Amino acid sequence: MADQSVTKPVSLPIPKRISMDDQFLSFYVATNIQQVTEAWRLVYQSYVKSHLINPNPHSIHTAMPAVGLDTAVIFGRKNSAMVTTLSAFIDRCQPDSRLPLDRVYAAQLDKLRSQNCQLMEVGLFADRRGKLTRSVEALYELMRYVFHFGCQHQVTDIVIGVHPHHKRFYKRSFGFEELGPTLNYPAVNNHAVQLLRGDVKAAIDRQPRHPTVQHYLDNTVDQKLYTDRFLFTSEQIKGTSIEAYQDYLDQHGTLEQAG
Repeated sequence: MADQSVTKPVSLPIPKRISMDDQFLSFYVATNIQQVTEAWRLVYQSYVKSHLINPNPHSIHTAMPAVGLDTAVIFGRKNSAMVTTLSAFIDRCQPDSRLPLDRVYAAQLDKLRSQNCQLMEVGLFADRRGKLTRSVEALYELMRYVFHFGCQHQVTDIVIGVHPHHKRFYKRSFGFEELGPTLNYPAVNNHAVQLLRGDVKAAIDRQPRHPTVQHYLDNTVDQKLYTDRFLFTSEQIKGTSIEAYQDYLDQHGTLEQAG
């Protein structure tokens, strides 16, 4: 598998104590079921360790709305090991296919939809290093891929749910703003969540731009990587652990179904 991108030191508003490991990560857009499964197993391991979800027999975790044609799974490898991952899912604007964050922030997201906003939710972030301070530079690179995936689909707003303790980091580092109150999120064992919004058009038009946005605009991603991404068709997931996980959620009616 050829490297698609290798991180390089950049002048961004990030903490000075960065793991040197991040400079040796190569980043990819998942193109097959094996890569997606490995990424969401990493999410499972991270979320169980953080007590955000309970163990399940399939050792995988995703948000069910993420299993669809409008999702991109991004991941970073060091040598042969997957180290970090993040997923992005475009809002399909259909009553039977809502974003995971609609579970607790439907009013705020519907208000944006009423203003003809095209939304993209970003989530399922996991990193083997565990602490945000050790994985932050990789997160910047994952978000670069997410940003350009959104641009390809004419996304106007990026929404993300984070723990309130991390909201300052996301606001400072990516220019997000708060949208709605802090709530308890059933999909992560009722841990607190804060909804953040990134207005893509405003961020691009603003002068001077936020340094992270400027960096993303100066460092584009080959759009073919998104065209060739794994599409989650029924044929592609039939008989896989993702289908088994979906069946498990349907049978048990667990809280994980929405987020």
